[in-house]
Amino acid sequence: MKLVAKLRRDIDSAKIVEDGKLPTLRQLAGRYKCGVTSVKRAFDELEREGILRVVRGQGNFVLSDSDMPMQKKSRILGAILCNGEFMSELEAVREQYLRLGWLFSIYDSSADRQSPEMEKLFLESASKQNFSVFIVAASPREPVNRDLFMRLRSKGCKVIHISNYVDDMSDECFFLCDLRQAAELAVWKIAVAGYRNVLFVNREDTAPHVRLIRKGVDNVVADAGLTLLDTFTVHHKEAESILRHLEKLPPDTAVLCFDTELGEIVQWCATRLGLAAPRDFGLVSVINVFGVNAGHSHTQADTAKIVRDVLACAIDEKISPFDKVQKFYRCTFCDRGTLKSPPQGNRKGAV
Repeated sequence: MKLVAKLRRDIDSAKIVEDGKLPTLRQLAGRYKCGVTSVKRAFDELEREGILRVVRGQGNFVLSDSDMPMQKKSRILGAILCNGEFMSELEAVREQYLRLGWLFSIYDSSADRQSPEMEKLFLESASKQNFSVFIVAASPREPVNRDLFMRLRSKGCKVIHISNYVDDMSDECFFLCDLRQAAELAVWKIAVAGYRNVLFVNREDTAPHVRLIRKGVDNVVADAGLTLLDTFTVHHKEAESILRHLEKLPPDTAVLCFDTELGEIVQWCATRLGLAAPRDFGLVSVINVFGVNAGHSHTQADTAKIVRDVLACAIDEKISPFDKVQKFYRCTFCDRGTLKSPPQGNRKGAV
């Protein structure tokens, strides 16, 4: 077929290949001035030859002999973490998996240093060593590495996400905390405790997980009969803004923090002002940050279970790199006594 020869030639010269991926059938039909069916037949032939792989819903990927999905992979499990989250859970099972013949290679970044560039360097370097699996708390900053994740899968490597790096995760394999549910749970706890107002201390970030938590807050505030006084964002330890807001808190107000790091800063600021929770205000955080020994109430996920499920997926040979295994994990409430006790006979919704 002339079309097969043209495609083979243009693939070899990289004219129609970007990051290991080919254009769609319709785009190629327009380029070569032929029908989509003709391109599909040509792709079928090239797939039989081992030149490319067509994955429904994912795209068309170029393969070389060394990139064939059936190639034996190294029994190395790579992980990109952020701020040490999941680190202790992985360390706890490292020896267990070593006995099974698996090695862990972990790169841990802070939220400040999390970047697509460093992520890409680690993934490409580890890919050359033929890793079998990547567990990724991917950077949500543009340009995200979605094409690289697809290319790794086309080479037979599993890519398993443990954080939301894009708004639409429907094409990914993931094991995620249900952050929207966590925010909703925190707001309901505030309502059940009898507060009337909420002050939301949010992160100065546009990442998908920040938007998810804000959606959870907005979903419940009105239904719970609460008034959202204000939402303000802080970056790291900007205490002055928090102090100003605490100084003018009206009665029956709970402070809802994005994460426990911010919650601890709120507690410190309150102490400076002679205030305390729950005597003067309520305090609860949504995300329990790894490494923060929170002295205030917050939601939390069963991270040990998440890691167990991720690793089971990682080493299961029946699960292919293109299988969309997708699990959400509901969070529970950890009561540290910084919300007042619910009034007797409270009927404000289910928690």
